[in-house]
Amino acid sequence: MVQKPIFARVPDSWIARAAHHVDAHQLANGKWIAAVDGLGR
Repeated sequence: MVQKPIFARVPDSWIARAAHHVDAHQLANGKWIAAVDGLGR
């Protein structure tokens, strides 16, 4: 498991105001993809 943040802390950003779920998946080649859920606007 990676022990570093996925997102940087940025005040008044979309991540700070809206993001509430990250669904990350590691691919067979070792790379990662992720879906992020937010406000839905």
